[in-house]
Amino acid sequence: MKTLPSLALLTGLALASPLFAAERDDQVRGDIDALKDDAFWTYNDLDAGIAKARESGKPLFVVLRCIP
Repeated sequence: MKTLPSLALLTGLALASPLFAAERDDQVRGDIDALKDDAFWTYNDLDAGIAKARESGKPLFVVLRCIP
């Protein structure tokens, strides 16, 4: 049956997702510490990012994300 492997995969993912969610949560929340003093990235300041893009004449790439 084709559905049995799919069901097993979905069950495995559902059981493992809290483990991955906690790890992802720590990684995402740790970004501010890793990037706040980085000269390349403008973290959590859209106005500064827009100003930097205008000054440099380069496009702006914005990432919006949330932790559900």
